[in-house]
Amino acid sequence: MKQRIVILLLHLAAGGIQRLAVDDANELARRGHEVWIVTLQSEPTGVSLAPQLRLPTDRLKRLSYPRMRDIRAFFALVRFLRTTQPDILITHQWFANTVGRLAALAARIPTVLSFELSTDEGRKPYRQIVIDRI
Repeated sequence: MKQRIVILLLHLAAGGIQRLAVDDANELARRGHEVWIVTLQSEPTGVSLAPQLRLPTDRLKRLSYPRMRDIRAFFALVRFLRTTQPDILITHQWFANTVGRLAALAARIPTVLSFELSTDEGRKPYRQIVIDRI
């Protein structure tokens, strides 16, 4: 069954989670799913994996979400999710996991899959640990 899937992460600068997201997006699209990649921040200097995406150009959405408490950015993400109406939202790493799960609730996305590379919570600030638990 064809699914509408949004993959949410910070940026597409070369890195492990970015490689995973690009490979997943390409494979899901190859299997006939409608896939979007949404980035929340511009890439830091370095190599971008965006050219390796085999998605239509309108399926890469770049939002400006510079900090957690940016209400405009939050509502822009919610509007995007309501417009695309994905069946599944996949989020990667702490920031995208947090804002993605909240936006998915507001947009009524039925399924959210959140991935974090490191579960070493000893390195996280206390507020991040509390938000994870909520």
